[in-house]
Amino acid sequence: MLLIGASPQISNCILRDNVVEEAYWNWRSQGAGIHVEAGSPLIQDCSFIDNRANSHGGGIYCIDSADLRVIGCTFLRSEATFPGDGGSGGGIHAANSTVWIESCHFEGCHFDSIFLTDSTCGVSQCSFRQSDGVVGFRSNLDVEQSTLERTDGIGLVYSTATMRECLFLAGGSSYGGAGFYNASSSIVAWNCLFVGNVGWYADGGAIVCDRYDDEDVCTLDLINCTLVGNDATDRGGAIAVLNGAEVNVFNCVLWGNTDNGEVPWGRQVFFEAPSAVQLVHCNIDGGWAWGGYGNIDADPLFLIPPDPGPDGWWGSWDDNLGDLRLGDGSSCFNAGLNDAFTFCPIDLEHRQRFAGGIMPRGWSGKLPPIDIGAFEYGADPAACPPE
Repeated sequence: MLLIGASPQISNCILRDNVVEEAYWNWRSQGAGIHVEAGSPLIQDCSFIDNRANSHGGGIYCIDSADLRVIGCTFLRSEATFPGDGGSGGGIHAANSTVWIESCHFEGCHFDSIFLTDSTCGVSQCSFRQSDGVVGFRSNLDVEQSTLERTDGIGLVYSTATMRECLFLAGGSSYGGAGFYNASSSIVAWNCLFVGNVGWYADGGAIVCDRYDDEDVCTLDLINCTLVGNDATDRGGAIAVLNGAEVNVFNCVLWGNTDNGEVPWGRQVFFEAPSAVQLVHCNIDGGWAWGGYGNIDADPLFLIPPDPGPDGWWGSWDDNLGDLRLGDGSSCFNAGLNDAFTFCPIDLEHRQRFAGGIMPRGWSGKLPPIDIGAFEYGADPAACPPE
């Protein structure tokens, strides 16, 4: 389907077994399901199944300032192929465009479920399962309330992003950062969960921050997140900070993450000079002595700790992702920094912070400290506070 300067609403359609075999340099051959140029189409409640483009956009391809909305759609086994090194955007490819993707499911998509170049994209309440993940190049990405399970995560190059209330579960990447890979980008993430992600033959099981060039900016602010059971076959089971990147971690739990043990202090967070890393009011397994304050090293007492199962491998059928809410007596209770409240007035389950309501001895603030991690202990599932 070819849309040029058109703004139709396309609903309740099934696009199946479409293949574009034309030469990759013919840009109108991109988009095996739907090709969009300009316009503002709405694609709603559609299924894209077993579609393949020779280069870009197995399901949907949009270009030239297209304002595209994709809501309630399913992308199954969509691929973007290219002889030699692969295409991009097995599900959706956006170039120089604005895209809103809501309540969509991506499964079995290859060469990226979503690929962005010079684009702005919002992703809300979407799920990605056993698929390649999301890639942004010189783009602006906002992801909320979405789950990436058994994917290779989110990769950002020269981009900016916010991520909130997202789950990164049992992913795997040969580049590291199976949650997300920050390459000379700026990211703020809060109320996110990273469990059982593996960096194969790489640094950083869950997160990698890597500044490509001395003049680049590469920053990460990680706020009220929980990172547990991630593994890097090299260094930094949870986070690896490389080549001068700057990382600030506030109110986070980093527990039970593993690496090759080459650098004993870097099992949870590894960094190399001239990188700058600061941990503030975090619970970090093994402790932390390299910048920051208010940190603790104590069992967070999760309700059910995660476990890779009898086979010992994350990403397989027997994974137990656990229940990472805080149990009675957790040291994370009332141990956070309230400056993060601006980002986190609610927790991952949309429960209001300050649930405990107990003032620690010697505390002079008007409100008790919020908890460390993505979940607030004993939180009331009442309506969220007004914005």
